[in-house]
Amino acid sequence: MTLSCWSSPCSRVAGTHAPVALSAVLGAALMLLGVAGCGSGEGRHAAVYPVEGQVIRDGQPLDGAMVTFYFQGKHDAKFRSPRARTDAEGRFRLGTYDAADGAPEGDYAVCVVHIPMENKGGDLVPGLNDLPPTFANPKTTALQAQVKKGPNALPPFSLSLAKP
Repeated sequence: MTLSCWSSPCSRVAGTHAPVALSAVLGAALMLLGVAGCGSGEGRHAAVYPVEGQVIRDGQPLDGAMVTFYFQGKHDAKFRSPRARTDAEGRFRLGTYDAADGAPEGDYAVCVVHIPMENKGGDLVPGLNDLPPTFANPKTTALQAQVKKGPNALPPFSLSLAKP
């Protein structure tokens, strides 16, 4: 896992288990890096537009999933991948430079990763992604979205994991 302000949450499909305290410290460090290192001054980044959506798994809202939008096409090297975490209703509001500030206009491949917490010897530790790996990779995900100028209310992303 790379400690940068915009490392991909989709890249952690499987990995080692870390104590919750370590996860909390790393999460806080990433947030601080995002605030301190990525800046949000006027003219320093692309215009963003509000984007909200929902993730549904097998007909139920997916709580605690990380949703990341990957721009399709050419873009500035300073471009950040918009991301958000879903709430108990599976809803999210994307943020690119600040929490929930929106996303730049364009077409995106959408990744969704869900890493539930597990009890290991009395400690809560992050488990493994419990979604198929195709949803975690911008090259293999079937989920797509378009962000337009102005507010964007996306239709729900429905992940059907039931075997036919």
